[in-house]
Amino acid sequence: MKAMFIAAWEAACDRIVATLTAAVENTPAEERLPVLAASYDDLVAEDRDLLTIQVHAWAAATSDDEIAAATRNGVERLRALAIEHLDVNRDQATRMISVMAFYNINASINLDNAEECSVAHLLGDAME
Repeated sequence: MKAMFIAAWEAACDRIVATLTAAVENTPAEERLPVLAASYDDLVAEDRDLLTIQVHAWAAATSDDEIAAATRNGVERLRALAIEHLDVNRDQATRMISVMAFYNINASINLDNAEECSVAHLLGDAME
């Protein structure tokens, strides 16, 4: 069961990284952050399972070393994507991932209006 969960997590990370990379590949550097953020918003809006697997992975990582290692690896892949494609430093990339995690929690529990709580909106404020 755990191996299936880790495989699902890794597949979700593959999809997120591939989608975000494709979104910014041919975009001028100064326009990449809003394009990446909007791409993530669209991705999780069309597939809520991507939200679910992320929230479950973070929760399960607190009590299982193998899931924690897989979860760290996925988060590191996102951080590396941000550093490479957005020309940000490690701290800025970490802040970006933190905003995305906050968004995932909000979206999962329908805390805020979707337009007010989007990665595009939240990252615009956080990265300034």
